[in-house]
Amino acid sequence: MRPAPAIALGLLRESDKILLDAEMVQPVVEEVRDVTRERFAAAAVSDPYVWRVGRNSYACIHGLVTTTAISADEIGRQLATHEELLHATVGIAAASA
Repeated sequence: MRPAPAIALGLLRESDKILLDAEMVQPVVEEVRDVTRERFAAAAVSDPYVWRVGRNSYACIHGLVTTTAISADEIGRQLATHEELLHATVGIAAASA
């Protein structure tokens, strides 16, 4: 059995990128933003967050502000085309005029 300090150090090494938002520089982050820019021009990304959930696998929370009717299901279908994105939570807020 490994000593507790070695286990703690291993956990820290595995989680440090997540804790420090280092995953936000991965190409998948730009792909998530591109879906909004290309398919939903009336929407602005207000709070994107992407994190690693496995080897080459990611999840995201994607907050949008829009002046037009867009459903979270529509955006989810577009995001689902990216194989490395296993889960997406989409929030939509109406922009005040």
